[in-house]
Amino acid sequence: MMSKSNFPQNSVQTSRLPFVEGRQFWRNLGIMTAFCLPVMYLGIILAVFVHEVGGHGLAALLLGGQFNGFGIAPDGLGWADIDVSGLPPLRQIFMLSAGALSTTVLSLVFFVFSLVFKKRRMASFTCLFFAIISILDGLPYFFWDAILLGGIGDFSIIWLLYPLPAMRVLVIGLGGTLMALAIIFFNAAFYKIAYEWLGEGKQIRLKGKITFSLAIFLLQAIGWFSFDWNQLIPGIGPLPSIAALAMVLLTLILLWSFHRPRRVEVVPPERPHYFAPVGAAWVLCGGVLFVIVQWLQNGISFP
Repeated sequence: MMSKSNFPQNSVQTSRLPFVEGRQFWRNLGIMTAFCLPVMYLGIILAVFVHEVGGHGLAALLLGGQFNGFGIAPDGLGWADIDVSGLPPLRQIFMLSAGALSTTVLSLVFFVFSLVFKKRRMASFTCLFFAIISILDGLPYFFWDAILLGGIGDFSIIWLLYPLPAMRVLVIGLGGTLMALAIIFFNAAFYKIAYEWLGEGKQIRLKGKITFSLAIFLLQAIGWFSFDWNQLIPGIGPLPSIAALAMVLLTLILLWSFHRPRRVEVVPPERPHYFAPVGAAWVLCGGVLFVIVQWLQNGISFP
């Protein structure tokens, strides 16, 4: 029979961890939610800007076309005013793909930073949201556009230039796989980091786990349903949002089944330290929204 001394010293059974105190948990959950809401909107606008300007616009200029301006609507719909009509079809395809490629690369950068800053939770939350929003700024448009066609999205235009069935299958298969992996990784990383912060090295009671998981789900639901997909693919309705949230729900259920909290030494900062990043996020969010409503929603043109 194995003696107690045979167990590794750093192993801790979940059942032996104490439960976090109620008031402390609910305060931290409120802070997390209040911080993530404006960060999520900032991530949407950043991804749209990179997609349209750093992707389509820059690619058009590099390939010999014209980049005349761009616009961003308050709900995250973006567009670039470009002219590549005189370019060969292959160059036009690269320009049309550049938006999704640029946000995908940006997403990978933010995912790496989220791991680098995992001990600094506000920074890690920011990087995680920027990462998932960036990769989902382009891939879902290609994925659903390739399935249904007939929209005004990038792939529908590519399909008019080169109607290749193999390319369509590749976009659907690769796009769907990357979307699923991104959603799984984001929720797993967010859940783990947030659990350790909210629990401060302790267990979270059932009521708290339900509310905590619901908060993670609703944050993503707000992001998905804030955009009207019919603007890009007429008649698609809420299908992309429902499919993505089904994947989110499945991931959270798996996390409930397999995630085991571990004892960590957490030294929470003084309460005033929480309010600085929360306040800064909301102020910056308001400033960005003002700029969009004032100038960008109607589009700006370059001379």
